[in-house]
Amino acid sequence: MAALALTLALAAPGGGMPALAEQPAAPSAAQPTPTPAAASSPQACWDATAFPAMIQTCTAVVDDLALDAKMRLRARSMRAYAHMRLRAFKAGLADANAVITAMPRNDFALATRAVILGSQGRHQQALADYDRLRVLKPRSFRFAYNRARTLVALQRNRDAVAAYADTLKLKPDFAVAYNDRCVAHRRLKAFALAKADCEAAIKLKPRQLDAYRNLAAQYLDQKRYDEAVSAWRQATEVFGAPLITALRVKLIKAELLKGQPQGAFDATVEAALKACFKVDC
Repeated sequence: MAALALTLALAAPGGGMPALAEQPAAPSAAQPTPTPAAASSPQACWDATAFPAMIQTCTAVVDDLALDAKMRLRARSMRAYAHMRLRAFKAGLADANAVITAMPRNDFALATRAVILGSQGRHQQALADYDRLRVLKPRSFRFAYNRARTLVALQRNRDAVAAYADTLKLKPDFAVAYNDRCVAHRRLKAFALAKADCEAAIKLKPRQLDAYRNLAAQYLDQKRYDEAVSAWRQATEVFGAPLITALRVKLIKAELLKGQPQGAFDATVEAALKACFKVDC
């Protein structure tokens, strides 16, 4: 399984599973799955081509009392990660806690535990781990990004804006961080800053649907319907027919302008736009 490498989470802040970082290189899918008998080091764990095989191989290393204790702990941290990826959170948390107790500076185990805690909605505890990772790995833009997302989940939006700024200092071309900071700015009703962040995200990564969604949403927050529709029209030019709903909204607006009261117009267009935002194209 080539997907053993950790990737950045692109879900909306507070949702989904945050990513880990600072991981070993991804194994190739062409590599054979090592058998327990062949497992003699943590590298054998990482060479597994599927998460169940990774757990099996790491277990063989962890249980081999002839091996160095640190080597066995490294294998256990990888087993924690494999459990996490399979959403076996109880087992993953047990492994991560054991590693962190013995090796408090093990960033891989700390990051795994933070992901699990966040997935369980235990964001304050996850933040404590990301704060530790910030000290251990101050140059990691991924850890900085995950910390910012956790602050959003805690509704600490001002702190999140500052954390996203830290992330962007480390990686100025990180389009997803601009898009996510737009959400924090929206919640603070800092609409000019939200707009600027969405536009920066689109400039860096034009095929990022969430950035168009958030650009339109911040206009919607201000009841600036023409500009919200224009943002969706801009998305249709990039993504094509699946986003034709934006044009339907334009037609709804034109029909309402023929004589219905302004209040009815606002309510209908707002409802239609909100329906657009829920579509995953």
